[in-house]
Amino acid sequence: MKKVFHICSVMLTIVVLMSSCLSDKNSDTTVYEDTAITTFTLGTLNRYIQTKSSTTGNDTVIKATITGSSYKMAIDHLNKKIYNTKPLPYGTDVAHVIVSTLTVKNGGTVLIKSMGDEETYTYYNVNDSIDFSQERSFLVRSTDGTSQRTYQVSLNVETALESTNSEWADLGVVSELAGMTGCRLVALADRLYAFGEQGGQTVGYVWTIGNEQACERLSKTFSTEAWKHVVANTEALYLKEGDKICRSTDGISWEETGTAADVKQLLAAGTQELFALGSDNLLKRSVDKGATWTTEQLDDDAKYLPTEQLAAVTFPYATSVHTDYVLLVGQRVASYGDAYVSIWRKVSEYWTGTPGQWVYMDLSDVYGEFRMTGQQSLSLVSLDRGVLALGSEGQLLLSRDQGITWKKDSYFVLPAGFTAKPYVAMAADRTGRIWLLDGNNHLWSGK
Repeated sequence: MKKVFHICSVMLTIVVLMSSCLSDKNSDTTVYEDTAITTFTLGTLNRYIQTKSSTTGNDTVIKATITGSSYKMAIDHLNKKIYNTKPLPYGTDVAHVIVSTLTVKNGGTVLIKSMGDEETYTYYNVNDSIDFSQERSFLVRSTDGTSQRTYQVSLNVETALESTNSEWADLGVVSELAGMTGCRLVALADRLYAFGEQGGQTVGYVWTIGNEQACERLSKTFSTEAWKHVVANTEALYLKEGDKICRSTDGISWEETGTAADVKQLLAAGTQELFALGSDNLLKRSVDKGATWTTEQLDDDAKYLPTEQLAAVTFPYATSVHTDYVLLVGQRVASYGDAYVSIWRKVSEYWTGTPGQWVYMDLSDVYGEFRMTGQQSLSLVSLDRGVLALGSEGQLLLSRDQGITWKKDSYFVLPAGFTAKPYVAMAADRTGRIWLLDGNNHLWSGK
């Protein structure tokens, strides 16, 4: 049976022990004044789903196991919170959880507050089953006993059983888009935007999500190729118009924010950065809305960079706050004759103040059957389940490992009547709903 201590007693004991160690002149023990939880990983979890027996028709409970390490735990040191950004499946037993890995900077001591008791803490034991049916407090103390941090740890669980397949709402053919020869679909706040070539110029259309039957043409038009450069983050739309970068928060009013003289194509907009392919076929980054651009660092030869049929997506990196994961997919120049796409990724850690580097994901010798072939009109969106890709081959491919492998998934099935020619476009809004626009200007939404 575990011994339970009041927090004051625990602190006093630690200080006394540390003082004793320090007074021993023959001791080689090193103590530190700072500490923090650096790793928090869930072990195997149980999941219970109530259903009906296929043979008797009686209610029955199915037990399954979940690999807890697949659900990354974000550690927010600023707000002292630890949580899973991707919810655990419906029916997961969070009242009996084993934490498989909990590491502490400089080897500090870990304690956990007892449930329903504001004063009582117990020493954390790696073999203990922990009840996370409510938020729990973890206390870590430095080895010299002078500092401590308390983290609030919570587990998020889906509140309803997921359906086995995506369900699509048929929103009909958008007649306003007739004659469009290419399209980029993006979501911003509660609006959905389509930009494409129509009548020799780039034209934009907007829907208010929830009222998709009312499609409104934007008054501002751009040059023929501008639609290929439309990107969005949670704050604004960006596009390249000639040698200028333009920005808008509503698609109506636009401002010039920078120069695009050395920009070949805008790729993506992260939380704090814009990404582009330069006229020298190198990756560029801007931290001032396109006013200035710097060449990015690469971990491999630039000859592996894609330069054609490009698609990119940014999304919050699950294991760290104030961090974006940037994924770039495309083909190298035609002279290389590659059948498969070239994939690069970058982790942008804004809190470090360093730019980081792009990493080439060389998959030529592994995962052969799960590589993505090159295709036109490629779109990437980030969802809780992973990164979803759609292109001219007319298949939805899902990557659950941040771009390494791409597979068909039984959950994501294109709606009947969907056509991938002459173009396709896909976007995801802030609620995780997917929007599809096909070559017949047919619009669907699903989740």
